[in-house]
Order: sequence, then C-alpha cells, then structure tokens
Amino acid sequence: MKHDPENLLDLLGEDAPSVRMRAQLEHEITAEKNRLARRPVRRRPLWATAAVLAVAVVMGAALWPTGGPDQAASVLAELAADSALRRAQGARRSLDEAELTVEIRQRLTTMLHREPDPNVRLAVMQALAARNTDPTVRDALLAAVAAEDSPLLQARLVLALRRGPGELSPAEIERLQAIPELDEAARTRLPRS
Repeated sequence: MKHDPENLLDLLGEDAPSVRMRAQLEHEITAEKNRLARRPVRRRPLWATAAVLAVAVVMGAALWPTGGPDQAASVLAELAADSALRRAQGARRSLDEAELTVEIRQRLTTMLHREPDPNVRLAVMQALAARNTDPTVRDALLAAVAAEDSPLLQARLVLALRRGPGELSPAEIERLQAIPELDEAARTRLPRS
C-alpha cells in the first residue's frame, strides 16, 4: 500500500484523527504553506555584503601575526606561560618564524629537557625537528633521546632526527645505540649502520 508523501495523515488511518480533524489539519497546513510562499525573501544588498567582507579582511589582516620582534616576544611569552596548552601553542607558533631567535631556540631546548607535560614536549620536539640541521638543535634532540622517559617520545625523537636533510650520521647512530634506556620501539627506528 503506497502513501502519498505529501499527505502523511494517510498513515494514521481512518480512526485517528477524525475526518473533521483531518480536514482542519490539512486546511491549516495548506494555509501555512501559502503564507510562507507569499512572504517576501529578504536579500541583503550587494554593497552591504561587500562592506562586511571588507571589514572582515581588514580585521583579519590587523590580527594576523606578521613576524618580527613582536612575534618573537609573543612566542617567548607563550613558551613561558603557566598553562600547558599555551606553552604547546607557543611551540607550534615558533614554526612560523623564518629564523629562530637565540632566545626562542634556548627556551625550546630547555623545555625539551625540563617540560613536565609530555604533550608540550611533543610540540617542542616537533618545532625543533623542523630545524634539525642546526647543530645546536641537533645536539639538543640527541641529548633528549637519552633523557626522555616516554617510549613514544623517544621513538618520535629518533624519527625527527632522521627526517629532512639532517640524516643521522654513523657517529650519531652509535651514540643512540649506546643509550641503555633506549626503548625497543625507538631502537627499531634507527637506521642500520
């Protein structure tokens, strides 16, 4: 038995609602459809839409970080924040910097060894891994492998050292293999020397 999808009252049967109630409901539904069809559609003028868009673009440009000394100071402030979330955001924002300032690099390498929150250490590690060709950063990443107590982060550090143009040298591989606390998951990610 097929029912008309426009008239779902057929599904209720003859008993409920009554024929009189059914007619009244159908009349109210038809009246509401007609009222909605006659209602004018409000459209915003094109100039108003363009004005809102222009204001949004100007505000976005004003709030977008542009780099420079203010950006570096902002990143340093986030890295020193009490909140772990803000410290992790600061580490991620340091990736936007074309060159790490000495202060940011020192702060990140210190956090790599002393940060209590593993999620923040992961964000710091990722920020430093993007610059693993810098000898200071590379030494900090190598030292962090031995100091790291999380097997997952040890493995991520080894992978970070292997990425990019800063491939692990045979001496670095030996240095990492000599770490007695090196987790097996990290050890398997070492290239064969």
